[in-house]
Amino acid sequence: ESSFVATMLLGGAEENIKHLYSRAVVLICPPLELLATLIAYSVLNIGLMGIAIPMGSFIPNMVIGALTGRLLGHVLLTWRHTAHLALASPGIYSLMGSAALLG
Repeated sequence: ESSFVATMLLGGAEENIKHLYSRAVVLICPPLELLATLIAYSVLNIGLMGIAIPMGSFIPNMVIGALTGRLLGHVLLTWRHTAHLALASPGIYSLMGSAALLG
């Protein structure tokens, strides 16, 4: 069994975004592992922006927004069960998080 954090940090960014946007995968990524991935990816992104290698910041910012949105979606998903609300899946919040961070 593979770790979600290792999959997100060692995989391609485009595949990670597709995985985070997925509405079919609800609880494959636990919230604590999402938080650890978000912290690690943010620290790595900040560090890589300071080196003298040309690279874009578009895709890394999309991944950070998707991780943040997915984490919020999981928090709302667990809260929904106690409040009996109908909310969107975490994948939708992931898409909104990416758009908010880019916008």
